[in-house]
Amino acid sequence: MSTQEKPNYSDRSKYCKKVSYDIREIDKAIAIDLVQANHYSPVMPTLTKHFLGIHKDDELVGVITLGWGTKPLHTIQKIVSKELTSADYYEIGKMCMLDKEIGNSETQMLSQVIRWIKKNCPDVKFLYTLADGIMGKCGSVYQSANFYYGGEYWTDSYMSSKGEKVHPRTTRQLCFDNWSWHYDQTSPGFNAEFKETHDAKSLEKRKEYFEKLEILRDNPPEELTKEQIAEINTFISEMYSARAKYIKEYQEHIDNHKDFSSRPKQEDYLPKVPKGLSDYLPNPKTDFIKKQQVFWLTPEFMRHINLKKIKGKMFRYIFPLNKKAKKLLKNSPEIEWKIGSGVYPKESNGVLQWRQMVARNEYQTLETMPQWNLQVTEYNNKNVNAHKKKLKSA
Repeated sequence: MSTQEKPNYSDRSKYCKKVSYDIREIDKAIAIDLVQANHYSPVMPTLTKHFLGIHKDDELVGVITLGWGTKPLHTIQKIVSKELTSADYYEIGKMCMLDKEIGNSETQMLSQVIRWIKKNCPDVKFLYTLADGIMGKCGSVYQSANFYYGGEYWTDSYMSSKGEKVHPRTTRQLCFDNWSWHYDQTSPGFNAEFKETHDAKSLEKRKEYFEKLEILRDNPPEELTKEQIAEINTFISEMYSARAKYIKEYQEHIDNHKDFSSRPKQEDYLPKVPKGLSDYLPNPKTDFIKKQQVFWLTPEFMRHINLKKIKGKMFRYIFPLNKKAKKLLKNSPEIEWKIGSGVYPKESNGVLQWRQMVARNEYQTLETMPQWNLQVTEYNNKNVNAHKKKLKSA
């Protein structure tokens, strides 16, 4: 459904009416337009393989996208078996049905999409999905479609001052800003302990990096040619020069009281690893630089930009697409998957819960679901429009 409101099931004859949908792949742009106009979250998943249009009497009334989340291999191996690969499953990225459709339309759509997968993707073993408890959903649609239930886990989101739901993956720039806010001595959020801890970790990382280079220089592997050894030695020399140049120009920047945000960036000074030697030389951008960021926004910075951190639950569901998959699911060493009466989470049982961060590592339970504003796309604007830009350039 496109809103957080529940359908009115008072007319059971309408709710139970059987509907036959025509499932077929449609143009990506058409699918995205329908989802972004009707789904509670306009941000589209990146790894999408199929954009399926749900048609009734040749009218497009819904969309399901099939693909994977951010870590496909990790996901399937964590939820079923380490013997599986990303080719063994699809994840529902977006599922959207127009509100004018009858109450159980999504369940009927799911059943028919499952038949489509079996026919068109016979090697796929599982259809996996998550119900977003933080948005007030515990997965009743998947329960009605006889998906297996794999438990719950807590997840985090941010809420802007305007009520926008901001996923942690969207906060990359905010994390850099958060780091600068605590690290910059001219910033109102400067934290001496934060800076000292960061500098100590960075120093240790640089020290370990140069130690590895010196070991490689003094004891080059026997399989390397003289030309390759010479390239390695040149690279090591360039690393020392780059480091000295960066320190000099950074200090001049500070001495001249220039704005911290325009400071020299260390990564711009680093030489590239010579072609064919990446197995021997550690990557300077990942192994030498301690990333200048935080991975979770600090409470102090969130207060500074009027952002809240909210915890809610996610509920796992999976559908085995053949007998072999069902057997794998039953014997899964990773998660105990269950199906049937009494195992599904229900809103009436109080499974939907929310917590808000009030201090470092301290949360307060909320009595009701946060009032998300689904019309705002301030922080998500780039992600929402990313697909449109790609479509225009294609």
